[in-house]
Amino acid sequence: GVFQDFASCSTHSCPPSGQDCIFDDWLQWSACTASCQGHRSRTRAIAVEAHSGGKPCQGVTMEMTPCNEDDLCEMVDVDCILGDWGRWSACSESCSGGTQERRRSIARHASGHGAQCDASLQELTACAMDKPCT
Repeated sequence: GVFQDFASCSTHSCPPSGQDCIFDDWLQWSACTASCQGHRSRTRAIAVEAHSGGKPCQGVTMEMTPCNEDDLCEMVDVDCILGDWGRWSACSESCSGGTQERRRSIARHASGHGAQCDASLQELTACAMDKPCT
């Protein structure tokens, strides 16, 4: 007779609907940008991109918050102004869904008691969702 021996391989299970996007942990908050009415930010990266039909990341990779708000300043009150959005990046996947991002910067920081920028500096959007991998 013929002797056959089988061994297990690829024993890890695959996600049933592809790999969902996973964010890394947030990094520490940056130092305050000013001793009076400044802001600080923190970032996180995408640890695992979505693929094979998994869910793209939902959320931002940068957060900003005011700091030193209670300090009285002897300067002119100037509101924060955001810069224009940059172009969308290329899609991270060519099929079954990926993400694109675009960024903007702060064109002018607030000073005195001017309004702080309270908006995202980065946007993520899903892409290639309707293109199945063949």
